[in-house]
Amino acid sequence: MADITAGLITNVGKKALNSMLYDSDADSALYLAYGTGTTAALATNEALVTEVDRAKADTAKKVGSDYVIEHEFTVASACTISEIGVFDAAVSSLGTPVCTGGVTYYLVWDADYTQSTANYIWVIGRTPSNYTDGAMFYINGSDVWSSQSADVSFKIYGQEVVSGSEELLVDNSNTQGSIKNTGLLNLATHTKIAQSFELDGTDDYYITRVEWKTRKIGSPTGDVWIEIHTDQSGTQNGVDSDTVDVSGVTNSWENGTRWDVEPAAEGGSLIYRAVGAVANRATMAAGETFKATVTLTPEEGSY
Repeated sequence: MADITAGLITNVGKKALNSMLYDSDADSALYLAYGTGTTAALATNEALVTEVDRAKADTAKKVGSDYVIEHEFTVASACTISEIGVFDAAVSSLGTPVCTGGVTYYLVWDADYTQSTANYIWVIGRTPSNYTDGAMFYINGSDVWSSQSADVSFKIYGQEVVSGSEELLVDNSNTQGSIKNTGLLNLATHTKIAQSFELDGTDDYYITRVEWKTRKIGSPTGDVWIEIHTDQSGTQNGVDSDTVDVSGVTNSWENGTRWDVEPAAEGGSLIYRAVGAVANRATMAAGETFKATVTLTPEEGSY
């Protein structure tokens, strides 16, 4: 992507770079991003027009008074790359939980309807425990967790990049074993229900939704939602999922109740933006890689 050279250091970027370049204690935490916007670069730009992906620079080093920044991207979905940007922060996800492969997290089902042995919903799983990367827990009103010999039936979806395609990350929906009906807020010992999980690999994913099996008992009134925690001490990752009105949950087996969280969004200050001429824009197929390289010269404000 060295052909995209018609760029400008932004007004905000000049101040930020001067501080980083001439401060010997600066950590040089810069991020490269690419997008498909075609509007000409201006010093007043504050974001890419259509950002596709962003990542911390593989290298961000001083060469004389310049900064040379590089990152190798793998394209998630086919696109024509027309703009490159440099930011001083990672993508802001508007609270969307971001989970890293190989790390243990916890889905936590929570609800605000009144505890009742007659009016509640089931969170349905299978017993004996069948999901090798996690376990189900009951959580009582004192936030004490109790591990169970069962697992929730669930699917987790997410996306790897800001505007990438949604992927099925974990599927524990069609496993063997006897049905396990676990009441949520039917007993004081079931104030919440949790299920630990891990994603494969080592990549980061924005969690977009969770599907699970449920059944309504009686006529509960209120909402249920899912949180993602990083431990059993209440440390939440991101925001709550969208709430679901439990009065609308059917009285029969149901697979596909969803929680849609806000999609990832851009964030941080745009330091530099470049837009390539039509002849220099790169059409990339899904799975292709390219190296983005930017050289910044703070004294001049462009290059």
